[in-house]
Amino acid sequence: MTTSKFQALISATATAIGLMASTGQANAFSLGSGAILSVGFECNNDMATLVVGNNPSGQWQYVDDAVGDNSGGLHYELYGIGVMQNERYTYFAIDAYDMQKDAGQDTVDDRGRIKYNVGWTDLLISTKGQSIANNNGSLMGIHFGANSAGVSQFGLYENVTANSLAKSHNGYDSVAGVLKHGQSSKVISINEYLNQKGPEVKQAYDQAYAQKGWSLSTYLNNQPLAVKQTHQTASIQKSWSLSTYLNNQPPEVKQAYQRKDWSFTTYLNNQPPEVKQAYTDAYAQKGWTLNTYLSKQPAAVRQAYNSGDQNTRNQITNDYNQKIAQATQIYNDTQTAYQHFQQQAQTRASEIEAIYQQFKQDAQTRVSEIETAYQQFKQDAQSRYDEIRAPYNQMANNFQNSLFGALSNEQALKYFDTAGSGLIKSGTWVAEIEMLNLDQLLQAGYDKDRFLGSQTIAFRIPRPIPEPTTLFGLAGIGLALASGKLRQRNS
Repeated sequence: MTTSKFQALISATATAIGLMASTGQANAFSLGSGAILSVGFECNNDMATLVVGNNPSGQWQYVDDAVGDNSGGLHYELYGIGVMQNERYTYFAIDAYDMQKDAGQDTVDDRGRIKYNVGWTDLLISTKGQSIANNNGSLMGIHFGANSAGVSQFGLYENVTANSLAKSHNGYDSVAGVLKHGQSSKVISINEYLNQKGPEVKQAYDQAYAQKGWSLSTYLNNQPLAVKQTHQTASIQKSWSLSTYLNNQPPEVKQAYQRKDWSFTTYLNNQPPEVKQAYTDAYAQKGWTLNTYLSKQPAAVRQAYNSGDQNTRNQITNDYNQKIAQATQIYNDTQTAYQHFQQQAQTRASEIEAIYQQFKQDAQTRVSEIETAYQQFKQDAQSRYDEIRAPYNQMANNFQNSLFGALSNEQALKYFDTAGSGLIKSGTWVAEIEMLNLDQLLQAGYDKDRFLGSQTIAFRIPRPIPEPTTLFGLAGIGLALASGKLRQRNS
């Protein structure tokens, strides 16, 4: 690693985490509050620190490292640490962007030149609530990666003295700028976050972001043509007046409605000619006097009547009375028919008005259904947006606010070793560690969605630790890291 490629950066994360304490007795290894855990990358590209809280047995404690505070690009980004202790084991999980367990193995080319590969430091534990530097020589340490430490056997060590190899790897051997970097660290942008999550998540977020702000018009323009046309038509129809409604009905419907307002004359003018003529005649005849009726008779009949012919007089009188009765009957029947027509016309008009009201209600219902679907569409988009954004917001809040067991920027220098010591120089090997795959970690209750990274390094230590004479049987316990990766997510 060259100085031009990597800046001297150690993350005084605003969210350092608390981890473990030990009695110093190998067979009584135990977590306790106040102990300090520190881990990072060999050239001080990024670093995270934990202070153990009083977590109940079987409960994970997590802490977020500041996101975006690494040096050298995403490859060297640390996202956080989790720890859990139960009656049988102490579990550790360290989340990073993509740094694998054996990434720090140095190589030699065919000319004998050493290539220093940047990888994990060792996990250093100060059991006395003191900084790594102040407790150096009495530290606990876990050697789990293929780095350039002074020890080679994987496992738990005690009485550890740690040092830094960053300078010999062409990196910075001091982390005096940790506080500065910690204070200037900032959460990655939402777009950077989404790009890490993968194209499908980013596309879903962008779509939801746009759709939650769609206007009704935009929503309709993105619906099938039939939906858009239905809404346009129904929006107009729900406001139609009765007159507009009738003008859009077949002629016979409009005429049927108008009949309720017909006068008797209009009614009569719309009857067959013989009916109209019969009524006109009857209307005149029912008012005739006997003389008027007589004047309508032939001259011979009038002469016989006037000469006093009794038969003629009786006949004329009877015919007159019958004529008046017939005319009155026709008149009355026509008037009665008109009244019946009015009743029927009014009934029909009421039916049409009811159909009109139902028509408006149906139009309103269609509009409401589409607009309700639009509101639900926006709510669903908002929900999708919130669901995708929530982990990012949580990460941002965790960075801005203190966490249980977390370190503030001001505390950072107290716990970090500003000399950059991150590798076990010497110590006494105590116990084997067991590397874990994702399934084993999940079975222990680990929240795989807690951090952003695509690489989780995890291991556990049995407690109480077996006596050294029994440790040889553990030599074959899973030292491989399940295809080199615990968790692989789209990034």
